[in-house]
Amino acid sequence: MDEENTKDVQTEEQVTPEEVVAGKSSMLWVVAACLLIAGGAWYLTSKDTSEDALLLENAEVPTQTSGVSDDYPEVVATVNGTEVVKEEFVISYAQVEQAALAQGADITAPDVKAQIEEQALEVLINTVALAQLSEEAGIAADEAAVQAEFDAIAAQYESAEALEAALAENNLTAEMVQEDIAQRIQIDTYLQTVIDFESLAVTEEEVVAFYDSLASQGSGLPPVEEVSDAISQQLLQQKQQEAIGVYLDTVREEAEIEIHIEA
Repeated sequence: MDEENTKDVQTEEQVTPEEVVAGKSSMLWVVAACLLIAGGAWYLTSKDTSEDALLLENAEVPTQTSGVSDDYPEVVATVNGTEVVKEEFVISYAQVEQAALAQGADITAPDVKAQIEEQALEVLINTVALAQLSEEAGIAADEAAVQAEFDAIAAQYESAEALEAALAENNLTAEMVQEDIAQRIQIDTYLQTVIDFESLAVTEEEVVAFYDSLASQGSGLPPVEEVSDAISQQLLQQKQQEAIGVYLDTVREEAEIEIHIEA
């Protein structure tokens, strides 16, 4: 597979002052290991660290999707001998497609569909490779933490029936979501052992420079003191993404990856 970063489809909307006050991050459509319904740490496999991606105006999300083709092989890829099956790919494709819709992308355009396909597959490959390394390191998710996170998700719904309906709508089951949460916690824990996140810091100069870049888009921003914490958090997440991206490059270079989807 081509190891170059894919070009992410993004809208060219300017950042609004309200979003700066709220410290709102965009929904990057290079999604990570976690299932959409779990809404977990999407930064894991994201390599999009552009300024536009950090603070992006919300786009109206269409309700329709283009639908993933059924013409894929039963095994879409292998990672160090582990098979990535079509069922997993279809779910990943749908998630990336929904995130693309959230940013106003035309998911019917051939070039966008190709990017969705490539990024959906990249998500799975990165996830499998990191899960393998986590297991080799003897890292496992704490069952209580998994249950607590699932319970927090379930609490967002009015009833167990409403949760089940939401799961069914996304072709998911409670067990699938719990397994996904466990895997994400496992990978998160592993990444903490191989990447020195504690050394990452945001300087006041970086915050001011980012604020000035936003201010240049138009007037109406609150004073920098009122939004410095939100901007600092955004920039810290960007640096975390960059660090993970660098590590993922190494992981993929050392892995034996076979792609069974025709370009």
